[in-house]
Amino acid sequence: MDFINSLVKLRKANKLTQQDVANVLNIARSTYNDIEHKRIKLSAEDLIKLCKFYNVSPNSITNYQDNVNIILSNDEIITLKNIKTIIDKIDKQVSNAYLINDLNSKDINNL
Repeated sequence: MDFINSLVKLRKANKLTQQDVANVLNIARSTYNDIEHKRIKLSAEDLIKLCKFYNVSPNSITNYQDNVNIILSNDEIITLKNIKTIIDKIDKQVSNAYLINDLNSKDINNL
């Protein structure tokens, strides 16, 4: 896959419009549309801006695979960390419950 297709996938994965990306590059939406349709070339400077914006390396775009970096706000990152903490607590409680149940089963069997 060429890197322009990679840029389109990144844009869509991040739920951005062509106008959103054009604003990042400080160009008209129609100009960005022309870049995505390969009518004009993306400058190296604009490629670097997009890499910084998407938080990816130029190499990851030019060798694009289905792994996509999604930009998260600080609030979203905090929420994800909180969810992980909750999942870890639940997992620990479930593991302890199985351990207790397993011990109770062995005690009953020994009677």
